[in-house]
Amino acid sequence: MIFIIFLLLSLSFLIFSYLWIDFAVVLTIAQGHPKFQKLLSIIEFTRENRELLSQVYLILIVCFFVFDLFLLFFSKILLTIRKKRLFFITAVFVLVFSFSYPFLSYDIFTYLFSAKMLLHYHVNPYKVAPEEFLGRDLWLDFLRNVQFKYAYGPVYLFYSLIPGIIFSTRRLILNFYFLKLMNALVFWFTGYLLFELRKEDYRVFSWWFFNPFLLIELLVNSHSDLLMIWFFILGVFYLNKKKVLNSIITMGLSVLTKYVSIIGVPLLFLGKRLRNIYLKFLAISLFCFLLFQKQRVTQPWYFSWSYMYLPFIELRSASWALINLNLLLLLINSYYPFLKTGGWSGTTSLPELKILSMLFLVFIMILESNLFKKLIKRGKINVFNLVGKIQQ
Repeated sequence: MIFIIFLLLSLSFLIFSYLWIDFAVVLTIAQGHPKFQKLLSIIEFTRENRELLSQVYLILIVCFFVFDLFLLFFSKILLTIRKKRLFFITAVFVLVFSFSYPFLSYDIFTYLFSAKMLLHYHVNPYKVAPEEFLGRDLWLDFLRNVQFKYAYGPVYLFYSLIPGIIFSTRRLILNFYFLKLMNALVFWFTGYLLFELRKEDYRVFSWWFFNPFLLIELLVNSHSDLLMIWFFILGVFYLNKKKVLNSIITMGLSVLTKYVSIIGVPLLFLGKRLRNIYLKFLAISLFCFLLFQKQRVTQPWYFSWSYMYLPFIELRSASWALINLNLLLLLINSYYPFLKTGGWSGTTSLPELKILSMLFLVFIMILESNLFKKLIKRGKINVFNLVGKIQQ
């Protein structure tokens, strides 16, 4: 029953996402498929009802978060479902979200056009910016930040070449959905690997498979960070198996997907005890850095980087709840104003959000402290004993 409710919410979000389809995307597709011009009426409806639809967005993501919390604190209910069936259910939801329209980001189109530059125009996207093709290619009508050259690693460039190699780069729809399908497979296998690494901790279904933040940022918005996270987690898997060469290769692929994962490479040279300490350090320091660095605007999906480290730290369910709540606030603070007004205002830098995020971090550190654990063992914190009983 709970999954039927989530499926209905997911399908609603799928439909909702296409209400925000870009005008230029529709016109470009309609060049070869005139029937798609009917979507222009949807765009007009959205423009006239932005405020109402932004409220719908709020309702949907809050519902996803409530569902996520339920799975977190009552994860043992999943034990009543066979593993094969459970992973089949997750595959269905992953597909639904992956085929949603990326109405909160245009990065996927940048990835695809960079591949088109290499395959079709035979130019190096690291040396030539997309703006060189203004007036020559219709895709430029819906691309953003066309003045910048390709900024990601060569592994992700190769990854985004795959749809163009199979279907040719002229077929926007096939390239778009095939890349989405590839992301769905990577996301699902990452969750499955985490489940195995965490020794079948069923809370993985809460903080990975049904986490609204990850579903929206990594599947709906299709950011390249997903592939980076996958290779890094695979590297940790090989490291735990003492397959050092495989670990070096996969972590190297992670770095060459998106360079930020290089901060995790020292794990290769640390023993098990120091490795756990370094993972905690990375999780905390990365979070603080993203909140307070001033060199560029901190985009909400940057916080998905912490999922390279968080899965390997023993965290209480209450800590995961605080993490997910903070990510929910990011989804609201970053995208609700955009949906309501149609303009980006850099709302992720709000001082109030930074203060609240730091409070969440402090609470998590208190929850995970040795003193707190000792108090729980002695039965002096009855509230959390009650939560433990509820989970059982």
